[in-house]
Amino acid sequence: MICVTGAEPSARLLAERLAAHARFPLQEARLDRLEVLDDDAFALLAGRPGLVVTCRRREEGGAFRGSEHERAAVLRRALAGAPAYLDVELAADTELRRELFHARGATRLVTSSHRFEPASPQTLRELARALDAAPTDVTKLAVAVEDAAELEPLRALASERGSGRPAIRIGMGPAGIASRALYGRFGSPFTYVAAAGSRPVAPGQLDVATAEAWRVARAAELGPLALLGGAAVLRSPGPRVYNRVFSARGLGFVYLPVVTARPLEALALLERLGFAGASVTMPAKEALVPHLSALAPDARAAGAVNTVRLARGERLGSNTDVAAVAALLSEVPAGARALVLGAGGAARAAVAALGRHGAEIVLASRDRARAEALAAAVALGAGAVVDWSRRAEIDFAVLVHTTPLGSDGTTDPLGDAPRDRRDWRGRLVLDAVLSDEPTPLLARAVAGGARVCSGKEWWLRQGALQMRILTGAAFSVDELRAAWDAPEPGGASP
Repeated sequence: MICVTGAEPSARLLAERLAAHARFPLQEARLDRLEVLDDDAFALLAGRPGLVVTCRRREEGGAFRGSEHERAAVLRRALAGAPAYLDVELAADTELRRELFHARGATRLVTSSHRFEPASPQTLRELARALDAAPTDVTKLAVAVEDAAELEPLRALASERGSGRPAIRIGMGPAGIASRALYGRFGSPFTYVAAAGSRPVAPGQLDVATAEAWRVARAAELGPLALLGGAAVLRSPGPRVYNRVFSARGLGFVYLPVVTARPLEALALLERLGFAGASVTMPAKEALVPHLSALAPDARAAGAVNTVRLARGERLGSNTDVAAVAALLSEVPAGARALVLGAGGAARAAVAALGRHGAEIVLASRDRARAEALAAAVALGAGAVVDWSRRAEIDFAVLVHTTPLGSDGTTDPLGDAPRDRRDWRGRLVLDAVLSDEPTPLLARAVAGGARVCSGKEWWLRQGALQMRILTGAAFSVDELRAAWDAPEPGGASP
């Protein structure tokens, strides 16, 4: 169940939001955000079904500027309007909470605690026990998380015996998205989402458009899939593209970004939450390899995975980047020299794909040690690694770029373009940077007469293969491309 919230400064704007989102079963009225709390504001609340009323303390992320005595008067008057829920912090006066509980009538009292810094598992258990001991109908515990692995203590609380009352548990921040989108798996009866056109009132809160695109209201019916990696997962097209296709085809899956620098712990959390699998990006592509039950041949050849299927207690690793790159480079003749920029998981996939074509591979990376380790792992031989400072001196028939350089729209991974005197005709350039516009590298190559393949085409091909592994359903590159290019609701570009 979804509860729409907002930060409206006036009763008029609050009324407009409540009307515009009336299709949702619950809406929160943040009285602490209103600049004027007058008779009109309280009249707006009275007799309105599905209303959650909050007047949050500033210490817990609210904006109420009066005294605690004044805030208590606001809460009493709000309760007189008989909202569906009244939210009062655990840190509020004990006698006030007891008074409101006994006077609540049909209103359900929510006792909440918000911590905007990460808390230890022991602290979370203590807070949960304190909330359970309070006179209340519902408890709410929201805590900041910096890594998705920190969601495990919140998830574990759902399986521990408490008071038996409904308990809302939220991991705040981008790393806590799973606790909001899969709220039921954390034991929560509903989840908060920001109203259309409103800024989130808490870190990591989804907006209405995203919640609907991800079918959050139906989360209990859907099999979750993850995009597991660093903060860059939040900028990936994956959640937008795959969730569009899932929804359009009525497939029972939802695809969520999971931010982590601790991929092994995060993968264990996904297993406990019932995820069917994950796309994998940095820093997990190589780190997870030793911890998987089995590797497909391409993953073994690359020494890296971009896909992990979770089934019957097993972790099955694949690498669909290899096949995608091999398809894009299908016209590369045997013996052609290929320069690969980078030495991470994408570079490993490119090296494995180029090896299929019998290419002569040269590596250049800002981390020479990683490049040498990759060259040794695939037996490239002496001289296969060159210093990053010499990358622009290397002649090549094929260039594969796998670093983030160029994602800012200005940086060229080969360096200073005006000094480039090479003849680009007859060369093939593949740039892994994801962009709707040509990257500086591809723009230079096209201007010089080279054939080019974009990171978008790489991503679409690996994605079609990856989704078949994770869902068992067939996907086409054209279907994913159409979902990528489709405008956002309301006509905005993706």
